[in-house]
Amino acid sequence: MRLFVLLALSPLLMGFTNPEVSRNLASGAVGCPPSEIGISTETSSRGVHNFPAHCNGMEFFCTYKYPAPIVCNQRASLTPEAAAQARDERAAAMEEWKAQVLQRVYSLWERPAEFVPGMSLLMRVKVDDRGRLLNLAWVSQTGNRKVDKSVQKAFGKAHPYPVPPDVGEAFAGVVFEFAPAE
Repeated sequence: MRLFVLLALSPLLMGFTNPEVSRNLASGAVGCPPSEIGISTETSSRGVHNFPAHCNGMEFFCTYKYPAPIVCNQRASLTPEAAAQARDERAAAMEEWKAQVLQRVYSLWERPAEFVPGMSLLMRVKVDDRGRLLNLAWVSQTGNRKVDKSVQKAFGKAHPYPVPPDVGEAFAGVVFEFAPAE
């Protein structure tokens, strides 16, 4: 039995999607037998699998990351206006989250003597669903290696970050502009 479960989950563990496995996982969460669940547009990124599941005229949005249990939330039928409002609210929440993260990074940053007011850089930060730092990458640099390294170090010391309100966006990578006022 354990071998069967491992074989069934192996595509998920390796970053692939499989509608049959997704149907079986979603079954208990949505309350429908696997044969009655429709799966479409599965995506997988860094071990997190997302897909809509359809059953009995209802639509669910499911997320799964091994070894955590699958989570399926019923989607409400949204008007285009309500969907736009939800996107705006999610974007505002992400901006607030970014401000919190930057405030912490600034407080931990050790300003090198080479820093000149007006220097700035862009840093792409990838974070998991618990606020743990997954990856840092420069999008643009200041031109001074010591300043760039000091900023990278501050981003590293600042984690774990607060839990991001949009885990998908944080998982894909959020670009921060590091531009101290002084």
